[in-house]
Amino acid sequence: MAELKVWHLVSIEAVLVVLLVFFYLSSLSPGKSTLKDRVSPFDRIKEEQIHVLDDRVIVELRNAERAKIADTNSMDPVIDKDSSVLQIVPKSPEDIHVGDIISYSPSYNKDLIIIHRVIEIGTDEKGYYYKAKGDNSPWADPGKIRFEDISRILVGVLY
Repeated sequence: MAELKVWHLVSIEAVLVVLLVFFYLSSLSPGKSTLKDRVSPFDRIKEEQIHVLDDRVIVELRNAERAKIADTNSMDPVIDKDSSVLQIVPKSPEDIHVGDIISYSPSYNKDLIIIHRVIEIGTDEKGYYYKAKGDNSPWADPGKIRFEDISRILVGVLY
């Protein structure tokens, strides 16, 4: 009789494990993700602007500039040493969205160019301001970034 009780307890544990595995796997069904959604850059290049040919790719993008990135690791893994990026010049404060990756010169050093992601947009008595952070940095950049500090918005990364 003692053997029967042990088997009965093992069976209940086995059923519970199977149920837990089932519920976990069912949460991973197609179209449903358990991953946390993150803010992405604004979609600036539409599908009809991209032409893939046999010998080249053409992206219809006016006033784009290419830049090579320094090795700071602040935007790893999205942007790393020797990555080439395509950037455009924003025309107004409304062109910049949370999730965008911007190039800017901070007010404390206009010779420095930082490329970080916009994490917050707000307004105060001086108008629009932005907060930015490197994807691989534990903290946000200091101070408020003003529209006139921003030189470019990143629209593509070439690896």
